[in-house]
Amino acid sequence: SSLRLLRVFRAVRLFKKLSSLRILFNALLGSIIPVLNSVFILVIITAMYSIVGVELFGEKSKLFLDFTQAMFTMYQVATGDSWASGVARDLLETDPDQEGVMPFFVSYTVITGMILLNVVVAVLLDNFTRCVAEEESAIQQAKA
Repeated sequence: SSLRLLRVFRAVRLFKKLSSLRILFNALLGSIIPVLNSVFILVIITAMYSIVGVELFGEKSKLFLDFTQAMFTMYQVATGDSWASGVARDLLETDPDQEGVMPFFVSYTVITGMILLNVVVAVLLDNFTRCVAEEESAIQQAKA
């Protein structure tokens, strides 16, 4: 069992030898806090939409009865798990004159799916380019 632990240290030595793997690993480690910040923003937006959803659709749908149920429903919408057929269509069928259903869900999908996903990708790319520049400068300093 202790010999198996030594196998883990082989992987650590591999990081030291392969600079591209080290750059990628350092970029991922450096991105943890900014990505968590983006997730926090996503949770705040989801909570805001959940509160609005409870106010707008709470009496018309069992999916928006309380804040917790609405948070789960909005998470379902954010992941794309049958939100159009399972969530939005049910609201439209119970009250066809409901004018705010589609703008509500489309705006939430655009904000969470397109904008915030691109923020996470931008954070990852920024940290990757920073780590590459740091690695190249370290190599240049070692040569000098």
